[in-house]
Amino acid sequence: MLAVPSKPPPSKQYLNQLRLHKAAPAPIQVAVSSGTVPWPDLVVQAGPAVSALYVIALLLSAPIYLVYYLLDKFIFPIFLYAFEAIARTPCLNATAHSEVLPGDGCAFITGADSGIGKEIALNLANRGFDLVITSHNEEHGEEVQREIAAKYPQIKVKYFAADLAAPDAATHVYEEIFPLLPDWCQDVSILVNDAGVGYYGAFVNVPTKKLQMMVQLNNNTPVGLMSYFLEGMMARKRGMVLNLGSIQSFDPGPAEATYGATKAFLLSISRAMHYELRSTGISVTAACPGFTQTSFWKPDEEPLGAKIPCLLQQAAPCAAQCVEGMFARKPYVVTGNVGGLFNRFLVTVGQMNSEDFGCWFVNTLWRLPKKV
Repeated sequence: MLAVPSKPPPSKQYLNQLRLHKAAPAPIQVAVSSGTVPWPDLVVQAGPAVSALYVIALLLSAPIYLVYYLLDKFIFPIFLYAFEAIARTPCLNATAHSEVLPGDGCAFITGADSGIGKEIALNLANRGFDLVITSHNEEHGEEVQREIAAKYPQIKVKYFAADLAAPDAATHVYEEIFPLLPDWCQDVSILVNDAGVGYYGAFVNVPTKKLQMMVQLNNNTPVGLMSYFLEGMMARKRGMVLNLGSIQSFDPGPAEATYGATKAFLLSISRAMHYELRSTGISVTAACPGFTQTSFWKPDEEPLGAKIPCLLQQAAPCAAQCVEGMFARKPYVVTGNVGGLFNRFLVTVGQMNSEDFGCWFVNTLWRLPKKV
């Protein structure tokens, strides 16, 4: 039988190392999807030190997050808005510029029987432009014609009634009505698409025919008229188009969902065409009025904002700002009292925030119906 040698007793140095190892704290364990693994090469004793480090990290990260939030939500948008003028260059360069002067052609204005459209007609007549005006209300339109003729006897003015909400209205006007007008009416150098309609109420409560008619009058007819009359402007290498939008062009409008969408369309197509035609001698401008004193709203549908005197602008100064923006060859102009300061603030705030904020703000000013 073989004798098995006994193990030598542990040395004193080994016992000391074992005692220190047992007294050492366990390494931090990090939870992962496959289990727990030791934190590599890092042993931190739990206690006040960890809490202090956590608080310090939190205090350091909070200002960083705050700065990021301010930059993302406010600083960058403000700088972008301030420097937007760099990208919003005039549509015409020095060689392509062709100023539209009285005598170069007439101005064709839709919806000129009242409100902003009527004031635009008076403004252009005061500038010396001959006018062709149209509206659905023949009585009011003829009255405006007589008023312009009496106030500006040197100006030629021609009125005809037309239902621009009808299908193919633009084709009917261009191909069937204009050929019957005097020769001086054939050279249209300024086109103003002012005719429009809006219905107040939740989308599901507005009759389908009214919704379709709104899109036809507010969008389809202006697009058709621009397509037709731009042919002559391109041939003459001069011309201006003014499309009447709204400050609702920038934000969705509860209780006026379709109306706001049609105005957003006009702003979008105007800005795109403004850029497309920038070297042709032709400009396209979208006018975006705020609350304006017109007969557009029914008494029971008048927005809350229209009841605040400082926000409500009269039609004449609004029209003047629209025309000035057109002659300045701007892609769009926001009108309003004090140079449109409040309305431009609304536009800026709406662009800086989410759609929910825009809906909430418009809901506050336009009184969204409680029941759908």
